[in-house]
Amino acid sequence: MLRPLFGIEERVEILQTCFRSVFCLPATEVLQNKASSPQEAQANVVLLDETLQSLRSLIEALVFEMPTWIENCLQLLERWLNSQRIHEQGRAMWCAARILDFTAEMDNFRVEIEFTRLENLVMLLAKRCQDPAASIRYFSSEAVYQLHCILLRKKKMQRKAAGLREDDGKIDIYSANLFYHNTFEIAKVRHQD
Repeated sequence: MLRPLFGIEERVEILQTCFRSVFCLPATEVLQNKASSPQEAQANVVLLDETLQSLRSLIEALVFEMPTWIENCLQLLERWLNSQRIHEQGRAMWCAARILDFTAEMDNFRVEIEFTRLENLVMLLAKRCQDPAASIRYFSSEAVYQLHCILLRKKKMQRKAAGLREDDGKIDIYSANLFYHNTFEIAKVRHQD
């Protein structure tokens, strides 16, 4: 059996370094304004997008290799989700939404994925659903939705493992759009579990 390439300490160090390096980059508007030409401005935006996509690929690889580590990964984002800089918050929330989306869609999804600090995570994401910045609100509602999907998938797998049938009609269908427009639904969904 293959062992993970990195231990926990190495993962933490890698992600902290990457988050610091990527999230602290200037805001897109600053990159565009400091450019000497429209072509350079566009190249700066493309480079930033490619950098974010590379960070996403790294995180997905780490989560895929060790799915039970997702909560740790999200905890490392907490500092950035509480940043005073909107562009850092936005990038961190984008990253959180991407991590949860990837986890919800993983082929090797396991029931063992635990959220020992679920209430803290839900509170952190939910308060960003009220953020003045539309992009942060959007990514936060998407993250809450993906977390909800993960919890439903876990519940379904646990019921199946216990030989129980699925809850016919008891689980409502939600979308990120519902969470975006009504944060009270977040608490309602959380209490279904």
